[in-house]
Amino acid sequence: YVDDEEKYVDDEEKYVDDEEKYDEDTPTTKEYVRDPNSVDLVDTDLMGEAIDRYDQYDRREAACTENKLEFRVSFTTDRYAYENRWALIKNGDQTIATGPPDETNYVDDSVYTGRWCLSPGEYKFQIFDRGLDGICSANPLFGCGKLELFLNGQDVGNVVDDTSNWDMKELPFTVSVTSGRIDGVGNNGIVNQDRSWCKKVRSVMEVPQGTCVLPDGRRGHRVRVTTKVDKYGMETSWAITEKTSNAVKMKMGPIIPANGQKSVEDCLPVGKYNIRFQDLDGVCCRHGQGFIKLIVNGMDLLDGGAFVKSIDHDFQLGFDWISSMSERDCEWWWA
Repeated sequence: YVDDEEKYVDDEEKYVDDEEKYDEDTPTTKEYVRDPNSVDLVDTDLMGEAIDRYDQYDRREAACTENKLEFRVSFTTDRYAYENRWALIKNGDQTIATGPPDETNYVDDSVYTGRWCLSPGEYKFQIFDRGLDGICSANPLFGCGKLELFLNGQDVGNVVDDTSNWDMKELPFTVSVTSGRIDGVGNNGIVNQDRSWCKKVRSVMEVPQGTCVLPDGRRGHRVRVTTKVDKYGMETSWAITEKTSNAVKMKMGPIIPANGQKSVEDCLPVGKYNIRFQDLDGVCCRHGQGFIKLIVNGMDLLDGGAFVKSIDHDFQLGFDWISSMSERDCEWWWA
């Protein structure tokens, strides 16, 4: 019996050896390990200063003075964030800032930001990786981080989707001040006419261009109204009118039988509209589970059903909201 038990133990050890061999063939960790005494930085900025994620007003976000530009850093960590440090250096040897603070680490898969007002000069931002394999790996177990640098909102350097191995990256940039104003006004008092901030807003926010073609060849917006009625379906009707002319553009009379459903679709031009539904006691929920839906370019704009006698809503197609904004509006939106 003892011999059989020893044989069982030998077999178990062999199984453990095989499992260890499998781990060696498919590594899931790195040889370099973190300092167990270091503190993780949670809810802080790049410098380790605490921030309130729930306070939308950062009291430190005042505009830079006239002779300085705003420099921002966004650093997304991989799954080995303790390997990373960074430094901001001016004119070759003047250290402006470093991080994280001694005996601290950044947290894995997290975003850290920093902001400085920089005077004119030559700068470089250095990021270090003690694991010698950079901040982004093709191996999903290690994660993929990124680094982005902005000067007055303009991209001045980044390390994004870089899966190469490295221990240090250096990103140089120049601060040359022409104006510290944030409202598009230069030192000579002339308003910036190129609307660069609004161009940046347009680069990330699209004005709806429409998904259909009108009879005159212009782009239009596909509007669909879907109605499901209750058991008194012959009470329900609706109409869409153009706000300026009050002309009816789409409509449906009381034609749906009890508990039935019908969709009406058309291509409408850019403009302001009103849709009005009529029914003695609505389409939900006393006499059935009906509903009314307004869908524009495939997106739900209105969904309801409970009302008395009538209900109406205004809506707008193809509204270019960016064109109504000043450069100052656009910069505040971007910030």
